[in-house]
Amino acid sequence: ILGGQFVSRLNLNLREDKGYTYGVSTGFTFGRYAGDFMAALSVQTNATSESIREVLKEIRHIRDSHPVSAEELVQAKAAVTRGYPRGFETASQVAHGLARSALYQLPDDYFSQVVPSVNLVDLETVRRVAQEYLAPDQLTTVVVGDRDAIATGLTDLHAGELIEISLEDLVSN
Repeated sequence: ILGGQFVSRLNLNLREDKGYTYGVSTGFTFGRYAGDFMAALSVQTNATSESIREVLKEIRHIRDSHPVSAEELVQAKAAVTRGYPRGFETASQVAHGLARSALYQLPDDYFSQVVPSVNLVDLETVRRVAQEYLAPDQLTTVVVGDRDAIATGLTDLHAGELIEISLEDLVSN
């Protein structure tokens, strides 16, 4: 609903309305339990700070002033349940699913229960979870790009301390 589907809020905002990116994905990391929340997108350099501003705005909207609508939930559930089988089309995808199942000690029927579980999700739960787990003021933002071209815009966001990590820093550590 927030990102990942063509009709997601972030995709409609950043791709369709502003033309900053080809697509945006959001979600929680996969494991035995829910992990960190992440939004991922590639944008034009000159749209970096504005894109971050828009992502934070959409997160605030979905959790507070513009909660998920019944129509958005129906569309999202349909997209997830109809698209789910595509994740098991190749031997590699099946092997990856089995590896995740073993790694996270998932129950034997986990993959057969995903679609029924998605269909049970209700609007009240989605809204509650958005308020409980989407915390825009607690996010860490990682930006990769031309420092000289994006640093000023990032400073203008007033989103906390900027920490620069160079390629050399990554390689030497």
